[in-house]
Amino acid sequence: MAVIGLDLGYQTSLIAAPRGGGIDTLLNDYTQRQTASVVSFTEKQRILGESARMKLSANVKNTIGGFKRLIGRQYKDADVQEELSHWGYRHQELPDGTVGVVVSHLRQEKVISVVQVMAMFLVKLREFAELNLKTKVPSGVIGVPVWFNDAQRHALLDACQIAGFGCLKLFNETSAVALAYGIYKQDLPAESEPPRRVIFVDFGHSQLQMSACELVKGKLTVLGTAYNANLGGRSFDLVLVDHFCKLFQEKYKLNVKANPRAVIRLEQECEKLKKQMSSYSQSLPFNIECLMEEKDVSAKLSRDEFEQMSAPLLVAVEQVAQSLVALLAENNINLSEFYAVEVVGGASRIPAVKNILTKTFGKDLSTTLNLDEAVARGCALKGAIISPTFRVRDFAVLEKTPYAVTLRWAGGDESGDTLDVYSSNSASHLTKQLSFQRNEAFEFSASYKDAAAVPGQHALIGNYKVEGVTPSYDGEKQKVKIKVKLDDNGCFVVDSAVLMDKLPLAEGEVAEVKADAKAEPMETDAATEAAASSEEPAATPAAADAKDKAKDEQPKKKAKTHKSVDLTVVSTRPSSLASGTLQKLVEEELEMQSQDRMEIEKSIARNALEEYIYDMRDKIGSIYEEFIKPEEKETFSSKLDTTLDWLSGDTEEETKTVYVEKLNELKGTSKPVEARHSEAALRPEAEQSLRNSLAKARRFVDLASAGDEAYAHIDPKNVQKVADEVQAREKWLDEKVQEQLKKAKYDPPVVLAAAIVQQRDELDRIAQPIISTPKPKVEPPKEEKKEEKPAETKEEAGPPPPPEAAAGEKDAAPMEHD
Repeated sequence: MAVIGLDLGYQTSLIAAPRGGGIDTLLNDYTQRQTASVVSFTEKQRILGESARMKLSANVKNTIGGFKRLIGRQYKDADVQEELSHWGYRHQELPDGTVGVVVSHLRQEKVISVVQVMAMFLVKLREFAELNLKTKVPSGVIGVPVWFNDAQRHALLDACQIAGFGCLKLFNETSAVALAYGIYKQDLPAESEPPRRVIFVDFGHSQLQMSACELVKGKLTVLGTAYNANLGGRSFDLVLVDHFCKLFQEKYKLNVKANPRAVIRLEQECEKLKKQMSSYSQSLPFNIECLMEEKDVSAKLSRDEFEQMSAPLLVAVEQVAQSLVALLAENNINLSEFYAVEVVGGASRIPAVKNILTKTFGKDLSTTLNLDEAVARGCALKGAIISPTFRVRDFAVLEKTPYAVTLRWAGGDESGDTLDVYSSNSASHLTKQLSFQRNEAFEFSASYKDAAAVPGQHALIGNYKVEGVTPSYDGEKQKVKIKVKLDDNGCFVVDSAVLMDKLPLAEGEVAEVKADAKAEPMETDAATEAAASSEEPAATPAAADAKDKAKDEQPKKKAKTHKSVDLTVVSTRPSSLASGTLQKLVEEELEMQSQDRMEIEKSIARNALEEYIYDMRDKIGSIYEEFIKPEEKETFSSKLDTTLDWLSGDTEEETKTVYVEKLNELKGTSKPVEARHSEAALRPEAEQSLRNSLAKARRFVDLASAGDEAYAHIDPKNVQKVADEVQAREKWLDEKVQEQLKKAKYDPPVVLAAAIVQQRDELDRIAQPIISTPKPKVEPPKEEKKEEKPAETKEEAGPPPPPEAAAGEKDAAPMEHD
């Protein structure tokens, strides 16, 4: 199993995966690292990615893009309507108030939600990942803009569920960039030292995001974020589009905006011109052939002119940077404390943008990260950290929420029963505990405090009903403890609700009275919990005695006065999908996937038939001509032409089985021809290999018969056996070769190459063991041992030698006595 990181971009998306000890950016079906975020519908199937982008001009009404900015948004939002105006597909409002897309699919018109479109695209990205990794990819981490609200995040999670893709985490894109930057740094300071502070700027095709972070070994903390959700590289493209539309109206009398296809072509060319102006400051030519009404258009533009037209956009860039500076100043953080300003995103290449960022932050910009792939790589790293499959250096990421969250409960108003549980730019992973005094089920709602700061000014997060609350035994209100939090996906959730059910007091017991509070917020984090659960240091004997004495002096344990009862919380979020609706959409997606597979298989079968026809028409007139009879050739050619004419007709509705049957019918004629051609090519090589084996065996027979010492040890019967085999197989081969020479090439072969190879193998099997028979080993002669004579006795030894002899006894030769 593998895990991936997804950067779902407005224009293009990227897939990254941990592999081989590092992070790889995976390729799509066109061997490109970036995949167009486009989905197109045809009468037969869905087309996604690069193939869909190519259909954009020809199939404008059924090709959908920009769905990242539409998911989870209300149809009537001004930003949504502005976005839809840039695309040619039809759309309408769904019953839940979100965006629906009207498409023609399988020859019928249907309305699908943006959540479904996103799910389709996720399925395609997962297919690309599985093709690259050659394994199943059940889950991954998805990058989202830091400004995504609760509804947008939940909508994306619904899309993951429809696609059957497990989302490990929705990871803020700015945090993903910071993780990709920090996790590889070996020189980060320790936690006890001053942290390294870095500003990250992500200026993509449709949005501008900035974050200030501080890094230490194994930990990343977000200090603050700033963003503009409607400012991106395409904003500069649209400035150019508006400029040239006015110019072409005056110069060529062309109303370009009235023609969706012409607008798409103009946008594509304007994007290319913008990129060229990032490298060249002089005037550049701008030409488009047959833009519309069969007219060619041309113009010129310089970088200075472009920057003058884009002045309002550049001011907006500076405002975002200044808002981040102001946020840091509120927290007493000076720009001089920052180590670097790291920029990513395609629009960060614009020279004027670079100048503004350098001037505002007072530092030269750093580009150590891959500008286009940083988000995907950061998401893949986070996925590897979360997944138990990989061993990765742990790197904690503490994020901030950009929006303040307020709770309001029954009977409350703007000045009454409300509570701010999260402030803007506060830590997002804190759990808050609230206490209520209630004697029956009650409701409360969560919303964003500053609606103007939220995309679409849609403030409501959700309504929550707490069920199962009952009065105490004496009919009084009881305490209800509710825990709320912003989870790992940045979504607001009610974690739990517990009723502190009061128990009757025994006779003589007095309950301790506490003042009630409407809501008691309590913050807890991982560090506090860890400190509370840590073991206490061992006590000294004296301290232990004092502790025992104090224990004896304490009164006996009081009786239990409350019991905890878990309550049910029913949540209702705007534009959320019910479980039944979600399951229905899952089934629809699986059905469409099945239909797409059938259509792809049918297309493959049709293409195989067409390719075979053209291939055989060429070969029977060239390399196969000698291997097919003239009358068979004429019949086969006629059959090929007839099938091709049939293919050129109205055969789009035929099934895969029909194409396969047609192909098999044609192959029934061509297979014998192809086999004869193949045999003619293989036979000479097989014949030569057999003759080589025969020559080797014959040489052995000749040498052995001549009494060669190398083969003198081999039994003559075995030599004769090899000779007989050589004679028989050589005779067989000569006969077959002669018979084959009398045959025409289009006749069935007399002998197959495989039969000749078999003869060679049988000859080798018999002859080789005999030829390779080793000589018998000859043992060297054994040395005879000399008989040892018995030692002589003193009586036989004779008189002792004279003194002279005794003195020179060492040098004297041994003497034998009889």
